[in-house]
Amino acid sequence: MRNASLVAGTDNTVEAVVSNPTTAPLRDIVVRATDPAGGEQTRRTIATLAAGASETLTFEVRAGDPGDRELTLRTTATDPTGAVSTATHSRPVTVDALTEDVGVRARPTTADETDQVTSGLSGLLGGNGGGALRQQSDEGEQDRALVDVTVTNFGNAPVERVVLTARSTDGAVLSPVGRVAVTDRLAPGESATAQVDLTDVRGVDGIRFVASYRLADRSGEAAVAYGYSARAGNATITGADVTVEADGRLRVDGNLANTGTGELRSAVVRVVPDDRVRPAYPQRNYFVGTVADSEFAPFELTAQADVANASSVTVEVTYTTDGEQVRQTATLPVPEQRAAEATGPSTTVLAVGSAVVAVLAVGVIVLVRRRRR
Repeated sequence: MRNASLVAGTDNTVEAVVSNPTTAPLRDIVVRATDPAGGEQTRRTIATLAAGASETLTFEVRAGDPGDRELTLRTTATDPTGAVSTATHSRPVTVDALTEDVGVRARPTTADETDQVTSGLSGLLGGNGGGALRQQSDEGEQDRALVDVTVTNFGNAPVERVVLTARSTDGAVLSPVGRVAVTDRLAPGESATAQVDLTDVRGVDGIRFVASYRLADRSGEAAVAYGYSARAGNATITGADVTVEADGRLRVDGNLANTGTGELRSAVVRVVPDDRVRPAYPQRNYFVGTVADSEFAPFELTAQADVANASSVTVEVTYTTDGEQVRQTATLPVPEQRAAEATGPSTTVLAVGSAVVAVLAVGVIVLVRRRRR
């Protein structure tokens, strides 16, 4: 009989070796193992066992409370003459207290490991100390979408029916990952690694991998926190220059820079109208399109302004990133000295061109009178 140590409250595997020491075959061999917990018996049979041969039988027995117990096997066999013999074997066993300890580790997948781990969320996950949450240390880039998750059963009993969910920090189940049946059984000392793809996970700042499982007659849950943030872009207007032209028109030149870690898509820049500034032809708005992370794209806008009173112009940027639509605004100052130039000629210009101004003024008066007639 093998396995002299059992775990309390769990199904334990016990192996028994049945041998035929006679010179004739034995038939109709029946071996019964008595359960140390409740006295129930598990039955195994061997149709025929040749002379001098042996065969190993496997039993599942349930141990009771921790302590020293006795495991009994009772064997019956029929010899060639039809006589039935019976033998009883007892062996002391130690029943250990149940230890629940499942450890899990998560880290970004490296290039060399991509082909070595089964793709998809089909690996093993667990927690620590029967469900205690331990903060995973950050190693490598935290915005990587592929994550290797390794789980090890450090306890002394198998965990079964392991089911995994990925959740946000507020406990919501992340539907792009969903629920995954991980494994039917993870024996003590065993480990497994799964590659998890978080590409479609949006709008989260941190993830908890939660594994539920069965241990003996109860349910368990374990988790690990992983510092993951989805790739999201962030728009910033840089190098902006507001030019005031003589007719009160404004021209806004600048760059739309992406200071985030993801793409900006369908980016549009426009002038926001107010009491003193309104968008004007030909560039009321400007379609920038897609801007990759750490890249920028130039834009140009035009507006009509009450330059004598306008001190600023508001520019709005709309774009999509990480599956969400974002709207941002920036306020740009209208240069005071240029606004003054736009309201009328300077003193020098007036002195040099006074005759021209007078002629123009007369021409305007005549034009108005003719229209009244």
